Amino acid sequence: SAAESDAAAADRTATNAESDAVKAEKAASNAENSAKEADAAATRAEAEERERERKAAQALLEADGSGAGADLTADDESLLLDGCGPECVEEFREARALTGQGFVEWIKANGAEILLEYIGVNDVKRCFNEGDVESCLWTLVNAVSVAIPVLKFPAVAKAVVRVARGITGFLEKSVTAKRTLDRMRTLIKDIREGKVKTCPVKPKALMVPSATGLTVRPSSAPAPAAAAEYPGVGTIVSQDGVRIQIYSNDHAPAHAHVKGKGDEVRIGQNGKPLAGDPELSRHQQAVVTENIRTIRENIRVAMERFKARGC
Repeated sequence: SAAESDAAAADRTATNAESDAVKAEKAASNAENSAKEADAAATRAEAEERERERKAAQALLEADGSGAGADLTADDESLLLDGCGPECVEEFREARALTGQGFVEWIKANGAEILLEYIGVNDVKRCFNEGDVESCLWTLVNAVSVAIPVLKFPAVAKAVVRVARGITGFLEKSVTAKRTLDRMRTLIKDIREGKVKTCPVKPKALMVPSATGLTVRPSSAPAPAAAAEYPGVGTIVSQDGVRIQIYSNDHAPAHAHVKGKGDEVRIGQNGKPLAGDPELSRHQQAVVTENIRTIRENIRVAMERFKARGC
């Protein structure tokens, strides 16, 4: 009968609805599990990254400035100039100077030398691995407090605070400098062995915004270059403490390096960070947005040079 048919249809609909609900619940459960797994993986990755950074910092702490290596020879400097530009030569020397600054030298430069009169250097270094550096240093100071003259105690207290607040930043910068130094030495080696095609050119003259909002050229800048003369190498933007550079045109994907007012970030032609790089700081993003046309043009030329493998 019609009633029985309707009842059967309703039953099938209910069964299908129940089945769909079960599937939806299972999908939701799977999505939740996937999210938990992704969170756990991200947590593990962060922990592994922190441990790598800690070990790198510890290695530099133990090296105490001995890992900087030799300065550029005249031949090295010439190769780096042709293959990467004057900014890379400057960056090499800055990185070498920072890598070569030992822990004791850093303590002295920060007015904390008095600590070394009462606490051994190795004891101070060990505090870096304790997590709470300041508490560790105070424990060491308290252990020898009877040997510290009352009049010197304020200076010791200031030294503890300076070291505790500054050591992590010093080591982070040293690790970054050491990696930069290693990268530059590898680049020099690759250029010497012919693995990198050098294009000794100067960077494009920077364009700066005028008070009226129009783009104008600095008074000392040369006349505009034809598009084919754009270098695609060097500092292409320097504004408000942010530098945007293209180190070389020997690799793909072509990209620029954003430095200053935040982490160093590699960006593509669209102005966005490459995969695996940190986000731009708000200050960096403002400079990138304002100069996106200059960035795109120079990266475009770097890409063309990479494809052509010539100058």
